[in-house]
Amino acid sequence: MNLHLEQPLWLLSGLLAVPMAAAAMVAFSTMSRWRRGLSALVRTLLVLLIAVILAGLASVRETHKVAIIAVVDVSESVQRQPAEGSQGAEGSARITSTLEAVRVQLLRATARRGPEDLLGIVAFDAGQMLVASPSPAKLVADRPLEYTSREGTNIAGALAFAASLVPTDATGRILLITDGVQTEGDGLKTAREIASASGLGSGISTLVLGTSAGVSIDVVPLRYAVRPEVLIESVDSPPVAAVGAPVTVRAILRSTDAASGTVRLLDNGQEVDVNGSEPGTGRRMVLSAGANLFVAEIPIGTSRVHRFRVVYEPDPAPGGQGPLGDRIAVNNEGESFTITPSVGSVLHVDGVAEFSDELRPSPLAETLRAAEIEVTTVPAAGIPTDLLSLQNYDLVVLENVPADAVPLNSQQAIAAHVREMGGGLIMIGGPMSFASGGWKGSPIEPILPVVIDLPDTVVESEAAIVFILDNSGSMSRSIMGSSRSQQEIANESAARAVLSLNRKDLVGVITFNNSYDVVTPLLPNANPAATAERIRGISAGGGTNAGPALEEAKRSLAGVKAKVKHVVLLSDGKSQRASRLPEIAKEMHEQGITVSAISIGDGADLPTMEAIASNGGGEHFNPTNPNILPRIFLKAIRVVRTPMYRVEPFDPVVLESASAGLRGLGKPPTLGGLNLTQARQEPTIITSMTTPKGEPLLASWRAELGQVAAFTSDAGEWANRWLSWPGYGQFWTQLVRSISRPSQQRLFQTRLSAEGTNLTITMDATAEDGTPIEFLRTPATVYAPSGEATEVELRQTGSGMYEATLRAKETGTYVAVVRPSLGDRVFAPVIAGTSVRFGVESQRLEPDPALVSAIA
Repeated sequence: MNLHLEQPLWLLSGLLAVPMAAAAMVAFSTMSRWRRGLSALVRTLLVLLIAVILAGLASVRETHKVAIIAVVDVSESVQRQPAEGSQGAEGSARITSTLEAVRVQLLRATARRGPEDLLGIVAFDAGQMLVASPSPAKLVADRPLEYTSREGTNIAGALAFAASLVPTDATGRILLITDGVQTEGDGLKTAREIASASGLGSGISTLVLGTSAGVSIDVVPLRYAVRPEVLIESVDSPPVAAVGAPVTVRAILRSTDAASGTVRLLDNGQEVDVNGSEPGTGRRMVLSAGANLFVAEIPIGTSRVHRFRVVYEPDPAPGGQGPLGDRIAVNNEGESFTITPSVGSVLHVDGVAEFSDELRPSPLAETLRAAEIEVTTVPAAGIPTDLLSLQNYDLVVLENVPADAVPLNSQQAIAAHVREMGGGLIMIGGPMSFASGGWKGSPIEPILPVVIDLPDTVVESEAAIVFILDNSGSMSRSIMGSSRSQQEIANESAARAVLSLNRKDLVGVITFNNSYDVVTPLLPNANPAATAERIRGISAGGGTNAGPALEEAKRSLAGVKAKVKHVVLLSDGKSQRASRLPEIAKEMHEQGITVSAISIGDGADLPTMEAIASNGGGEHFNPTNPNILPRIFLKAIRVVRTPMYRVEPFDPVVLESASAGLRGLGKPPTLGGLNLTQARQEPTIITSMTTPKGEPLLASWRAELGQVAAFTSDAGEWANRWLSWPGYGQFWTQLVRSISRPSQQRLFQTRLSAEGTNLTITMDATAEDGTPIEFLRTPATVYAPSGEATEVELRQTGSGMYEATLRAKETGTYVAVVRPSLGDRVFAPVIAGTSVRFGVESQRLEPDPALVSAIA
């Protein structure tokens, strides 16, 4: 295909301006000598100029390049379809994958392209990835198409990205291959914008603005019909129920054909008998084509939150050939939530049993149970990661628990549980708690009633730590279907590690790709927030060459004085001159510098990274899930830190400001140690006990709606003399009861429901006398499964009825916290939850040919 572009006349005039000006200079020189020839010369020039204009001369640029951008839908709805009946090239093996069939067809279609013709490939689901930039077709047509960003389909984003790839010197065509099931954006609108912006009438835009000369869009519709298929379309239960009252759970199962199977119902993971007097716990159902209703009425226990899950299990097909009447397993379950206004229990996180040398359980839990307080004891990994599940507990007790053992979303949920839902929190000390447990810079630090930044009189330059971060191009890969890249996770992890260090610790940050860059030189950590922001701004690009960065770290640490010198190296790939890296680590270790290594991603050079850590006297970490990198970084620096606690006997001092819960206890026995903290200078903090030096031992305060207490000694080893003290049980029982959330009557029935990717919050506000509550202000926070918070405002839609809608970007459990108020009166917050178990793609059983046709 040839493309002819006419240049505007002003451009031609510009090109002619120089020789015409030269001619004019010569002419004027001639006129000074032969004045009588002036008239003839002017007439001649005018005639020549008019002749040029009338001739309509144009500069013609000709291009033989055609750039085709194949935009391939790789979303779940496409990938789950088999390419039935497709054959490989030249009688090769049968093709079983739709994406493999697309790849084969691209190979065939490009076999006869011209030498200047280009092919680019974009793969997309909810995000986009450049599989191949526009290149000679034969070089890129065979590229694999397997790619996953995150759940969903964004045709609009893929089209816009593809249009930007067309070279300015080529004719552009977009070949869109999709089933048309879009969950984000407006593909038709974007297609119209591309079409309207790509006409051939403006040479100015082509030459000056650099846009491509025309981009047309062709489509290849992917057609299929998912049948036979059964999916759970919805699950419903009352948002609020009284303790012990029967609750009705309803589910709609939609089937394309007649089918049969078993429906099971679980309450907080425990299977419920839905057959009455019939044996078994599941209910057999014979489904007809269309909607089928499942109803079960069950009594519920004393748990505050009930997570009901309905699961459909299809019967096996005759002969064991897979399930009968069902093809997609991911849409065979659904969830709903019911909340009861019961008294919550205490969640005790026992770090004594998990992290102490003796691995014996703390005596605290049994002491509380003896006082008839309901206690649930879990390891650090057992803390709920969502706000809704925490509603079962009026108090969380963290006993000798390090921050790196607690997932970040659990930390965020605990902080929100206290601030927004009125839950209580007690942090108890130990060798793995407070500052020595790495809690500085965590989401929980701001709500503690003590400061875990140590006084300058205590802090010495304990550690000099250099973080070396790979920022090569491969670090831009997305992580496990999320929208975040490996680089973003690594940056945030290193930033959190810096925030957890003390002000006098020395911190340096180096990045490397083809070369290295010193982001932060090795200096005292005087402004950790500024350092963290610089780390968060690191971007990815280039190759992988870690050697020069390690050498720079060695040079920077060689001349400093610190009790500990440590390097943390992170990489996801194979470095140039990799064999030299363990040698550098060995040289560093011989100079008193330890080196730990973190390998992430499938492409990491594990043998080399392990050798670096071994030769460097450090640890090697290889997390299978990069999302836990923040915990890995905290652990990597915690193991080299001098503990920030003091082990020596002291007699507690009970102050006059002590809370009523300490009265009548008498003089407490001697304690054997405590974590080093400072008093927080806030007038609302009650400091009840200190050391003889005035250091905080027991302090408490209200953090927005909830209460938090800090006991900087422990409840066992350092407090071994307390165990035989008659006041031990009274002390802990009174403290737990005073910090726990009080029970409150609920006036608002709130529901969070999901339909496809839309979330709807509804609230029914009714006073105790049954009258609707009007004109409330109802701000709400919705927490996504990742912990991301979205603020919305419910609007009044009827008498006592309020509602808001927003879009769900992830699968998993969503929690809404609504904070109603009326004038100066602020009501207790209410909570609701729902699960987005699968997106629109798993609910759509057919493609959308109408959208694909409209785009074409």
